[in-house]
Amino acid sequence: GSQTLGGAYSLARTTLGQMAVRIALQCNEQDSLLILGEDNPAARLLTRPGEAIYNDAGGLVENNSTFQVVWLGDAVRDRTLERIREKGVRALGEEVLSPIVFEGQSPAPADGNELLERELATLAARPSEGLSPVALIGEPLAIKGPTSIELRRETGMNVLAVTPQAESAMAMLSLAAVSSVISGGSGSRLVIIDSARKDEAEYGVWPRLLASAGAGGASIQHALPDEIEGVFEQLGSELDRRKQGEVGEPVFVVVYGLHRCTALKAADDGFGGFSFGGSESEQGHSRGQASKRFADLLAEGSEMGMHVLTWCDSASSLERMLGRSGAAHFEARILMQMSQSDSISLMDAPAASRLGLHRALLYHEQSGSQERFRPYVRPSTKWVRGLFTS
Repeated sequence: GSQTLGGAYSLARTTLGQMAVRIALQCNEQDSLLILGEDNPAARLLTRPGEAIYNDAGGLVENNSTFQVVWLGDAVRDRTLERIREKGVRALGEEVLSPIVFEGQSPAPADGNELLERELATLAARPSEGLSPVALIGEPLAIKGPTSIELRRETGMNVLAVTPQAESAMAMLSLAAVSSVISGGSGSRLVIIDSARKDEAEYGVWPRLLASAGAGGASIQHALPDEIEGVFEQLGSELDRRKQGEVGEPVFVVVYGLHRCTALKAADDGFGGFSFGGSESEQGHSRGQASKRFADLLAEGSEMGMHVLTWCDSASSLERMLGRSGAAHFEARILMQMSQSDSISLMDAPAASRLGLHRALLYHEQSGSQERFRPYVRPSTKWVRGLFTS
């Protein structure tokens, strides 16, 4: 069965010759000749909906038989399809997913997304010991599971999202944070540096989401930009202990809006934009030690299970904050539509400059691999609460 036999991929005449029974509904003369026979254009003359020609003699004109296709009303059709579905479920012995509808011009939904929920349930049920946490960020443009980042205990295993769209950044980082905590095990922790401004739609979103996650017993810490010094003093101390041999559960540090966190701005001198060594006065101690602690965390934290996930609005802002080699600390980079020069700066290729609406690209620095995907819409607080309390 087919809508048409025309086009580059139509069946060969030798193949059609093996099919004695031909059924044609109303169509143009060309299709009628392809379906019924080279001298049988009768299907062009059909006029009523559901009227068809049955021919069981390989399309010979004298064997045309006109008939009316049975009409199934909507209610009958729906009941019949449901019975077929139930029979399939019984035969397979498992739940069947709802049909997947790909809407290319829309962002991918998180709430009610069966594939995403199944993946999160699988991550929650697996043993965390010996397995790396996983950050889910979007729906792939392929038939596979959600696009994800495995947060291995390796140098530079941090995540960078670059886009001027605060809404998209919030959606990706919030779901990445939630999935990382779920897959990281019961002892994992989440630290959020929240630079959302009061006049933005994203203001107050992190506290609501984190309250939902905290309801399930997850260890959560929410901080504003003016609390950065204290937060990174604690993180720096923990990193020091781990470097001395202390073993700890995963820690995920989300910096939402790196370009706004001036306390984390690298010194203008020193290796890679960061200042190492020298006296406290030489390192600008008046500005605090948060930037140095942040540099240490980016350079050495992921080996110790302390991963940074951050959003920056552009490649130039990233360079301003972390220096020319700042992107080197991020093995996984999420890029949305940007200029060709920014794309080349972040992934040595112009691919991100060709992304369309509701599209993103996951680039892995070590392997050079690229994966295009649709970012998820920001999950609702009710949906997140259900993940942690189910």
